[in-house]
Amino acid sequence: MKVYSTGLGKTALTAGFTSLEPKGEPGYFLTLKIESTKPVHWYITAHLDRGDIIATLKLLLRPSVIWAVIKALFRSPRPAAEAKAVEAKAAEAKVAGRSEQVG
Repeated sequence: MKVYSTGLGKTALTAGFTSLEPKGEPGYFLTLKIESTKPVHWYITAHLDRGDIIATLKLLLRPSVIWAVIKALFRSPRPAAEAKAVEAKAAEAKVAGRSEQVG
């Protein structure tokens, strides 16, 4: 996955989930671990409490998110070159002031 941070400007981190475990510090129920690999190698640990879990489920259960997940699971992945071309076209449209969807 790509992760952006305001602290890193336009730099994108390459990261991935490494684990989600039903344990945590006192008062927390789940521990989520993420590892970023490029351009820096970081290990990120998030402890989720009841409110975090509820907020996450509310986001995941939105119909638009469910539909996006279903499409992603059944769509064949784009070749990397095609995906970059689509991203470049979207960036050009954004610079030109158009908010059209590219894809």
